[in-house]
Amino acid sequence: MMQKKGIYFVLICFWGSCAITSRVGTVENPEILNSPSFGYPISVSGSATAGKNYFYASAVISGSGYQIDLTNLTSNLDLFVFSDNAFSYGHLICSSRLAGTANDSCTVNGPAGSNPELFIMIDNYAGIDATYTLTVTQIN
Repeated sequence: MMQKKGIYFVLICFWGSCAITSRVGTVENPEILNSPSFGYPISVSGSATAGKNYFYASAVISGSGYQIDLTNLTSNLDLFVFSDNAFSYGHLICSSRLAGTANDSCTVNGPAGSNPELFIMIDNYAGIDATYTLTVTQIN
């Protein structure tokens, strides 16, 4: 079985000081963007080579609104938001595929369920190295 690789981030906090570390991961193990104690908004900066980067936002409230922004692009990247951890297109709830370095954005409602999460994929299908900022904000 071929594993899909992407970049993911780990938030490390010691005594009130936090740092973001990037690592290589798989679609089967996307990196968490936040935890219930951190809340929203949460923002990470990263880089993408060919392929996809995978994240998920926990502590999502069913029915509450969330804005996911992909900004500060240095090359063309696309944003996809899913309601399931398999990142399956049958559960795609929003996508933004603007050309070039235009900011991509999705506004979604938290999925139904007892422990809803949002699953975010950044696609660098062109394979040109790029940097970006990914931000998730609760809007209501």
